[in-house]
Amino acid sequence: MGNGTEEDYNFVFKENNGLLFLETSALDSTNVELAFETVLKEIFAKVSKQRQNSIRTNAITLGSAQAGQEPGPGEKRACCISL
Repeated sequence: MGNGTEEDYNFVFKENNGLLFLETSALDSTNVELAFETVLKEIFAKVSKQRQNSIRTNAITLGSAQAGQEPGPGEKRACCISL
């Protein structure tokens, strides 16, 4: 880690919140394709893992909450799709 740079802040924020972070530029297409592929791979991995771990439910969550679990006070409801 550096001396409190924006990169450091972004790294710590993404790590603490379980987020993906990749700098991109639509102006010159820097990392745009890589970002798209990374997001798709992450979604695919989460969906595959949930399918393997959850035979009894028919929903796949993309958030941090488990399918069928109600959010706690002050938490947002996880996004899910029914299959």
